[in-house]
Amino acid sequence: MSDLESQLNFLGPLALSHSSFLRESLTGEIILRCGKNILNSVTQTSLFRCTSLDLANVEYAALWALMLFADYARIERHPGQELRLHTPLRHHLPSLMEHFAANFPFDVYLVEEYLAPIFHGLPEYDQLKESTRVMKAGDEIPKQIRSTSDHTNIKYRVA
Repeated sequence: MSDLESQLNFLGPLALSHSSFLRESLTGEIILRCGKNILNSVTQTSLFRCTSLDLANVEYAALWALMLFADYARIERHPGQELRLHTPLRHHLPSLMEHFAANFPFDVYLVEEYLAPIFHGLPEYDQLKESTRVMKAGDEIPKQIRSTSDHTNIKYRVA
């Protein structure tokens, strides 16, 4: 603890603010910090294009972590201020929904079950419900079966 205090003194924050830097972190706050670090790393890594990571999957997972845990971490620290605290979540929602629509439509249940309730009472709630309705409607449309060319030259068939 004294080593951390000496590092803070070196960096220059006031002695009064040491307690805010050295207080216990909640699990949700740690997850938020990690999620933000991952998103920042994805942004920096995508500039170099020399990675074997699937950046879309990494970013999507980090956005989900931010959405699911931001709500709990902030409400634990600031009960009664839930509506005001949705602003950071609203910032990441378009990116999450873009990934959802383009690459992860099978996560419609997750959006409906976990994401939409976070925004209940806000304008985004109706948009989320509409997005899930559209995705489900698209799933209900029967897929066309493409017939292949004539199979007259096939000698063996697997049952």
